[in-house]
This record gives sequence, C-alpha cells and structure tokens, in this order.
Amino acid sequence: MKKYLLPVSTAIGLLFDLLFWKKAPGISFPLFVLLGVSAGWMLLKTDGKSPKQINYWLLVPILFFSAMTVLRREPMTVFLGFLFTFFSVLLLPVSWLNGLWPAFNLADYAVNFVNLLGGILTLPWREQKAAGDEQIEKGKKSLGPILRGLALSLPVWLVFIVLLSSADLIFAQRLDALLKNFNLGNMSELLVQAILVALVGFFFAGALLFAARRSARVKLAGADKPWLAPFLGMTEAAILLGGVILLFGVFVGMQFRYFFSGQANIALDGFTYAEYARRGFGELLGVAFLSVLLQQALSLMTRRETRCDRRAFTALSLGIIALVLVILVSAFQRLALYETAYGFTRMRTYPHVFMIWLGVLLVVVAVMEVLGRRRWFINAAILAAMGFGATLGIMNVDRLIVQRNLQNAAAGMPLDVGYLATLSDDAVPPLAEAFTDAALPADVREGMGAALVCYRDAAATDNLQARPWPSYHISVARAQSALRAVSMQLASYRINTENWPAVVTAPSGKEYSCQSMTGMD
Repeated sequence: MKKYLLPVSTAIGLLFDLLFWKKAPGISFPLFVLLGVSAGWMLLKTDGKSPKQINYWLLVPILFFSAMTVLRREPMTVFLGFLFTFFSVLLLPVSWLNGLWPAFNLADYAVNFVNLLGGILTLPWREQKAAGDEQIEKGKKSLGPILRGLALSLPVWLVFIVLLSSADLIFAQRLDALLKNFNLGNMSELLVQAILVALVGFFFAGALLFAARRSARVKLAGADKPWLAPFLGMTEAAILLGGVILLFGVFVGMQFRYFFSGQANIALDGFTYAEYARRGFGELLGVAFLSVLLQQALSLMTRRETRCDRRAFTALSLGIIALVLVILVSAFQRLALYETAYGFTRMRTYPHVFMIWLGVLLVVVAVMEVLGRRRWFINAAILAAMGFGATLGIMNVDRLIVQRNLQNAAAGMPLDVGYLATLSDDAVPPLAEAFTDAALPADVREGMGAALVCYRDAAATDNLQARPWPSYHISVARAQSALRAVSMQLASYRINTENWPAVVTAPSGKEYSCQSMTGMD
C-alpha cells in the first residue's frame, strides 16, 4: 500500500477539486463517494487487509443515501442523505479489521470516532516521516547542491530580465503578456485549491492508514465490565417508573374516548375541531421520545441484583412502553385530523413518518429488555433514524404533499398555491401532471399553472441550464423536462417579479403569490 498511497490520495484530492470546486453538489457526490470507497477498498486489499464480511452491509446505506442526494431535492431528505452517507463511510475504517460495529454502544461510537480523527491527523505524518528517514541520507548529497544553485541563480535571473526588458520592447511586451496569466487573484485561488486537494488527500490517506494499522485494536467498551456501574436501587426506579405509568395511564384513559367518536366528543368538551387537531401532537411526540430516553437511562443506572428485581424492572419497562405506544397513536391521530382539515406540509409530514419509526424503536426496545440485550439500543436507534431518512426518500415528500393537497382541493377544500410553489423540484412533475389533468376543477388546474410559472421563474434566475456536468441532478432534470412539456400552455400566464414575493396573473385575471401567505407549518 505504501507504493500507491501517495498517488491515489493525490488523485482523490484532485477528483474532489474537479467535482466540487465552485459547483453545486449533484451527481458529483455519489460519484465521489463510490470512487473514494472503491479506491480505499482496493488499496487495503492489495496490502492484505481484507475487511470483515459484516462490513459489506455498510455499503447498503452508503449507496442508498448517497443516491438520495441526487434523486431528491427536498431539504430534509438531502440533509439526511449526506449525514448517513458520511456516518457509514466513517464507520468503515473504524471497523475494517474487527467488524464490531453491530455491537457498538454510545461509548464505542464516541471513543472510536475520536480515535479515528486522531489517527487521520497523525498517521500520514508518521508514515511520511518513516519513508523520509530511509531516503534522507541519499537526498542530502544530491539535493544540497541543487538548492544552492537555484538560490544563486534567482537574483542573477532577475537582474538580466530587467536589463533585457529595457533593451528590447518586443521582449518586454511578451514578458508582460506572460505575467498577466499569473495575476494575484488567480494565484490565490490556485493556492486555495491546492490546499483543498492536499487536505482531502491527507484525510483519505489517514482513514486508510487507520483501517490498516489500528482498526484491529478496537475493543468494545464495557463488554467485560459495564462502563457505567449501576448505582440506583430497584425501589427508587420502581417508584419513578410506576409514577410515570400511573400518569400515562390516566392520560390514555381519557384519550380512548376520542379514538372512536372523534369530532362529536371534542365539541362536547368545548373545543373546536381546529383547536383539537392543531394542538398537542408535537408535545405528545416529545413525551414519547423522552420516555424512551428515561427507560434506557434507568436500565443503565438501576441495580437488579435478584431475579425478582430483573422481572419487576422488565414488567415496568414493558408497561411504560405499551402506554407510550398508545400515546403515539393519539399523536398520530391528532396530526391526521390536522392534515385532513388544513392540508399537508413538510412540517406535518416529517413528524408523521417519525412517529412510525419511533413506534418501531419502542417495540425493539421492548424485545431488547426481555432478552437483556441493552447494548443493542444505540444501533437500533441509528437503524430507526436511517429508516426515517429512507422512508422520506422513497415516499418523495414534496410529491406526496402536492398529491394529497390536490385530493383535498378536488374535494372542495382551499388550496394554498403559494405554498406548493415554495417546494423543491420534486414537486414540479406532479404539478405538471395536475395542470394537464382535465378531471380536476378548472380553478385547481389554473392554480397549478401559476405554481409552475413560479418554478420556471426561479429556474431561470438560478440559470440551471448553465450548470457543469458534476452538478447534474436527476430531480432538476425531471423538473426541467416537465416545465418544457407544458411551456406552451403556460405562455398565457404573466409574472411580476418587481416586488417580493412575485405575483402570477392567470389567464382568468386571478393573481397568485409565489410564496405562502398563510404561514403553513
């Protein structure tokens, strides 16, 4: 690996510069991730450092989430795509020769990622120093005279260049033309690029050296002895869990009344449909999340010295998990009522999906408690988070929002065209489909046309057509294709961009804002 490490690391740095310097991320990100992981994988295998087979599973989130960054433009999906790709890539060198990541707990992740960072910052220097020491004696004799010769030549060259420029105008003109190609601005930019290339190559080399030299030394924290010794008595834990169970039980008892008769009972208690639907789902989601953390914290801190203690703690844990699941159902129902009454938005869709995966995590926590596998929790939580991100990517959040709001509009509910116009490029194809759907009411199709005009104006402002190939984005390409397909039908719309937000005038004379004016959350 020593023979190829420097040229391959330099090539990775140059590839990063080619794909990302002054370019918006697009196909460049999954391409860079794929080439970087492949290059590192092959280098390590040539050095006889084959990975544990369990590490092949890390390629699944790496490939999936890196692809999501070029398939979707919805912000949360893209952010989680970058986050989980980086996380999975960093996990590769940490577990390359040990394959222990499925058993990692929170302490393992913290310690090993800190060690990885330290290795990345120090190992390349040590490797270079070791290689340099072998050549230093040979280099002294040959390099010294060369450096002294250059030092003596530089001032002589400068003197003769000045004299020759004064003696011959053509020589001076050619020299000026040559020097203009090395202006200070270009030189500073080239210097920044060179530093960036060096840093990326340095980090790549450091990660490979860590995988080859140190990943075999990784051990599980607390495998033989818990990293946090339990210090809380079973009596105290039982009182705490029992009190929470009692409180949740009272709340759930009240909630069952609403599960079956809904709006009628809400009105009897003096609340409007809107007040009941809007309030509470965020707080209930917080209760569910904090309950999981409470149960896990008590699981770590509580002494369970007898079989009776262990059974009692498991029973209390299962009780609180069961009640939290019911609370999640209540939060899910409230949010569903809100969406049905007021439409779909990102900030309503995110918690809806999150609640499903939090419920899955609760079930897994219950199974872990019964089996006594508490080390699994952090990985179960990571998998639930990845499931949340994968679900957002697969379901295509902005497309779903357009489709569900169009269904509500077709049923006679008001439609916020301005909000639909603020979504990402993922929303353009379904908007174009609705615009040409004769089955939809004419006023709904007219609103879709106005939203498409807003997108077309934003695309023209961003000058998407001038993007270099590394910035190619599948969602952007689909949006541009959909806009071209309806360009003739949109010719009768007019947009006024003199003020913010821009206003679109439809053929009927009705005006639509390119920004939501209702503050939809």
